[in-house]
Amino acid sequence: MTGIYNALVKYTDSVYSIASGGGTVTIKEMRTRLGDTQTEFSKRYNIPFRTVQNWESGTNAPPPYLVEMLSQRVNADLVNRKQFEIPHWRPN
Repeated sequence: MTGIYNALVKYTDSVYSIASGGGTVTIKEMRTRLGDTQTEFSKRYNIPFRTVQNWESGTNAPPPYLVEMLSQRVNADLVNRKQFEIPHWRPN
């Protein structure tokens, strides 16, 4: 049970650190928190790959409202993630 609790605490802390990051969170920071590649991130949020690539390289900047919306969505996805240790089976 402690493994599940520790995993929950870890991801909750991660969500709070994104939410209270003390400034604007970049698209790349959101993507790396999720552990996604640019392709996975673009598919997850239905954003063209090239757009994500341009945002991260600094060619273009996402609108502030979009950064806020994505930040909220990433936070929700981090909370809803189900990562925990699977208990080992021990026959009686």
